[in-house]
Amino acid sequence: MVRSPAAASARAISRRTLLVGFGATAGWALTGCSIFSGTATTRTVTAEAPPPVDPLVTLIATTRLHLARIDAALTAIAADPAGVAILTPVRADRAAHLEALRAELARTDGAPSSSSTPGADPQLTMPADPTAALTEIRADAENAQLQFTDGVSATGRYRAALFASIAACLATHRSVLV
Repeated sequence: MVRSPAAASARAISRRTLLVGFGATAGWALTGCSIFSGTATTRTVTAEAPPPVDPLVTLIATTRLHLARIDAALTAIAADPAGVAILTPVRADRAAHLEALRAELARTDGAPSSSSTPGADPQLTMPADPTAALTEIRADAENAQLQFTDGVSATGRYRAALFASIAACLATHRSVLV
């Protein structure tokens, strides 16, 4: 079968037409257009943010943990009278801080104040070496002091005075625990 040149030219596609066709198809595919795509509706769902956590709750938890660690340290270094003599007033101060914080929480939230203080957590272990135990308690006092100092700027006048008073007491603890 021999084709005539007129029939061949009728069926031939020029290179330019072919490239334009491929380019248009590629552009159409890259834009995400498809005969199968529908009209997508974008919906924005907004949720209300949860209320901020009262920093007092975190400070109470820190104080309770600090008290538990002091109790564990007192148990661990019970044979060292000098270490016990240093930690006993520190523990009394921290217990007073916990009561003041709980009273403030009860004042603002209307919840009853719990006067019980936690005992030593059996899972908390402190080194039996008095110097190491005092160093760990000093680090706890330093971290707590930073938290209370940060809390001063994020609260009202009455709480700021309470937090500043506790932060100052923790600064003295850091000096005593050297």
